[in-house]
Amino acid sequence: MENIILVDWFAMSYRQKGITVHDVIKSLQFKEQYKDDIKFVQLSGRYMYRDRLSFGNIHIYYNNINQDEDYPMLEMTGQGCREFETFSSITFDDMFELAKDTKHYHITRLDVAYDDHDGIFDIRQIEKDYRARNWVSNSTKGRITVDISRAVDGISVMTGTKSSDMYMRIYDKAIERGYNDGRHWVRAELVLKQDRAVQFIKNVEPIGKKFRGVIHNYFRYVQPNKKDSNKRRWKMREYWEKFLDNSEKISVFTRKDIDYNLSRLNRYVLGQAGNSIDTYIKCVGLVRFLDDLIKRESRLNPKQRYLIEQSKLLIEQGKPVDDAIIEELSRNYKS
Repeated sequence: MENIILVDWFAMSYRQKGITVHDVIKSLQFKEQYKDDIKFVQLSGRYMYRDRLSFGNIHIYYNNINQDEDYPMLEMTGQGCREFETFSSITFDDMFELAKDTKHYHITRLDVAYDDHDGIFDIRQIEKDYRARNWVSNSTKGRITVDISRAVDGISVMTGTKSSDMYMRIYDKAIERGYNDGRHWVRAELVLKQDRAVQFIKNVEPIGKKFRGVIHNYFRYVQPNKKDSNKRRWKMREYWEKFLDNSEKISVFTRKDIDYNLSRLNRYVLGQAGNSIDTYIKCVGLVRFLDDLIKRESRLNPKQRYLIEQSKLLIEQGKPVDDAIIEELSRNYKS
């Protein structure tokens, strides 16, 4: 079998007002010749949703118990992704184009996997390197699991945690599928959630290139070097270098700006910084403190300056500046 890179999980909510589960089904654009065979059945919900319609492993959740989050959510598991590719007239590239519209769609999870059938990955060597900490990663946590059987053990090595926005797992897919005939099938799987998934799909590079690029940026197995105490300077393991195939590093991290409101500012000024401010005033007096505050070298960022300017305008117009106003201004700010 050929080594391939594939989408192995896709979950996205549709955030348009009034959209129904039937609108979601319509958006999947199933091929005309299969329409009579595709029948969604009613099942119980998950993820805070009371209800679900499912066709195979393609699920549409709806009727959320939280009224503010009551938008239908599409979820395609690994097999669901294969069913979508088989029965739909559109591709995942088309789904990604929808997900780029973050105002009307909210992608919650995207798994991209590399299936090795050629022997690039030796899962036992990977387990050995992981236990020996012969790796470099932004994440400091991970897990090794071993499924014991009479024939052969199924090994899985995960970097990161399932609660994080991104983690990677390498495991013996052949054993997971129950193949005990000696075939080689090891999967390297990258799990991206929320903004990490959005940044991944917004990158214009081909999926294989950005898949390897993201992994290269966040994780690598390395060859121990006793002459150098800095592990980040160690040379990559040959098998990892072969897998990355000279890829450039790609980041899917987006700097998050602060959402301001008066309560948050109050907690910081009077809470975290309150004792320092109080001490300074008692040492030099209130007049000196206010004078120093005004004359200090300004370190306000553009967003802070924007909030001050907008607040002044509202006050001049005789309008109240309360918690809700500051929070709304903060959300609407465009850099």
